[in-house]
Amino acid sequence: MLDIYYHTLGINPGCSESEIRRRYLELVHKFSPEKNPEQFAKIHQAYENLKNPVATMDDILELSQNEDSIEQIIEVLVDELRQERLPTNMILNMGK
Repeated sequence: MLDIYYHTLGINPGCSESEIRRRYLELVHKFSPEKNPEQFAKIHQAYENLKNPVATMDDILELSQNEDSIEQIIEVLVDELRQERLPTNMILNMGK
């Protein structure tokens, strides 16, 4: 799910928030919105999604409830946990 954003910025999934920000700023200087609006939009979208990939559990459910089965939703959650992009306490507090 987030892999495309990492690829867009040219970074590894395990990188820190400061590395994400540094790479974003490098690319923004390289691809200005005036000269490269499409590329800039992709870079900006990737940064926005990586700096705060999942705001709430509701975001995950909203994104996946339309077409995904419960197994696919769980797979996404487990993947997010493995990448340490989703706080564990968010999972523990589900349904409360």
